[in-house]
Amino acid sequence: MSFTVVPMFQMTPPYPPWLPRLLPATLGISLGAAASVALALHQTWPWILAIALAVLSAIGFALVTLRLQHRRRKARTDATHAFFRGAMIALIAAGTCWLASIPSPDLAAEPWLATCIGILCLVGVFVSAISGMLYKIVPFVGWLKLSYGGSSPTPRLNIHSFISRRAMTSQMRLHFLAIVLLLGCTVVPALVRPAGFAFAVSCGWLGTNLLGALRCYMKLKGQSRADAATHGS
Repeated sequence: MSFTVVPMFQMTPPYPPWLPRLLPATLGISLGAAASVALALHQTWPWILAIALAVLSAIGFALVTLRLQHRRRKARTDATHAFFRGAMIALIAAGTCWLASIPSPDLAAEPWLATCIGILCLVGVFVSAISGMLYKIVPFVGWLKLSYGGSSPTPRLNIHSFISRRAMTSQMRLHFLAIVLLLGCTVVPALVRPAGFAFAVSCGWLGTNLLGALRCYMKLKGQSRADAATHGS
């Protein structure tokens, strides 16, 4: 089984060994120290310093991820790769915006800046990353159950039969367009409705694609049972 799972989920080189050890330790120590100093001095600047360190760590993680994606073995870019790349770019942009507001209280008080950071984090990072994972996991689980879950394995089953590349790519492009429109709302309020419509349609499109994968799975499962009954009789 490993010869099928490894190419599916490990198209990029692994993270360097120091990264999963350094990031949790850095965040834990910085937050603990910030809490102690803030309580002792009754000041807020230790929290700001700790959050800044956490943001820098997140930006570093995103940069390492982008570098590893650039070194991936598979030359062709799919929707999952593009979603994760967009999520890392949004994470870098959100972190940079927050760090830029630290030395400028006037800039930090601007409502549009907080809105941009929220859009980049919630829609740009989380929704993008989750969408990319769903497009990778859902077809893989369907392929795995059909190929190895029955009495007669079918290893030649095409994993791309569940959701077409065109459907995933088109939905992904609309998602990123929605992010641009949402960010544009902070400058041009008239874009609120088009941005909301584009984001709603992209989310609905994602759900439609996933339901299509489920319908495809049920259809192939029924065909597999019918073939098994025919050969058994």
